[in-house]
Amino acid sequence: MSEITVCIMSLNRPEYLCEAVASALAQTALPQSIIIFDNGSESSVLDAVNSYLSKDVRWIGSEVTHSAFWNFQRAIAEAETEYVLVMHDDDRLCSDFIDKQVAFLDSNPEVGAVSCNSFLINEQGQRNGRTLRSDFIDAGAELYRCSVDVALRYANDSCIPFSSAVFRTKFVRKVALQEEYGKVADAVFFCDLADTCVVAFQSERLYECRVHPGQDSVSFSPEILNKLENFLWTRNGVNEERINLLRNLLISQHTFRKLLQIFKALKQSNFPLKEVMELCTVRDRRFSYSDALKIIFNFFKNKLAGTT
Repeated sequence: MSEITVCIMSLNRPEYLCEAVASALAQTALPQSIIIFDNGSESSVLDAVNSYLSKDVRWIGSEVTHSAFWNFQRAIAEAETEYVLVMHDDDRLCSDFIDKQVAFLDSNPEVGAVSCNSFLINEQGQRNGRTLRSDFIDAGAELYRCSVDVALRYANDSCIPFSSAVFRTKFVRKVALQEEYGKVADAVFFCDLADTCVVAFQSERLYECRVHPGQDSVSFSPEILNKLENFLWTRNGVNEERINLLRNLLISQHTFRKLLQIFKALKQSNFPLKEVMELCTVRDRRFSYSDALKIIFNFFKNKLAGTT
């Protein structure tokens, strides 16, 4: 068995949870332990997975429902193996997930965490022909050696998938998942982790990520995006060129969000023009007028192209 603990976060989704457990048990390289960390579900959830429970599949429940951050941290604290995976109960592992992710970590001792690309599946568990990341397919592995590298990934409107990441337990315990960042806490976490060890992403699709109604990660408030922007802006490193690239990307993102905010405000007929203009002011040092003109130009260019 592989020196890895598979932790499955569970909350009131018994059908999906059974699929997640089954996918962990169907690995070509079996994990040493599978632990369901239930976050206060109804009793029917335990009943649904009872037939899976054995010496290799354990259930650790909770009398009340806590935050997902609390559940993640207790899973990390419980793992006794060299590697640990914390997956969502609505996702599934491809049969060679553990084999290939653990092999990558074994071959790259400087890497403290490796994520991978994922097939997207619908509510019924069928693949919809898309992948979680389409910008980096069949191109090997990508390494992030500092927080600036990670920040550049997110500033490029991409990500490092969190739920498919296998961690070296000794490294993941050094970094806290910061709850105050809410839905973007994964980006902050990987930045902090990359300042402790190398973080990697494998382009191979070894995971199945379920897309369904009720997910809380499909939209982000302007407030939380601004908070992430402020965090990413503070990332530093030895490569001044990459830091400047990061800040230029953040300025473009900031400008786009501000333009969107202005557009929405203008659609409100009673919204004073003065207040609209205050959304875009010279005091906002991260608003780029040149970027704004490019965004507006490209918008109308694409709009016109769509009408011809």
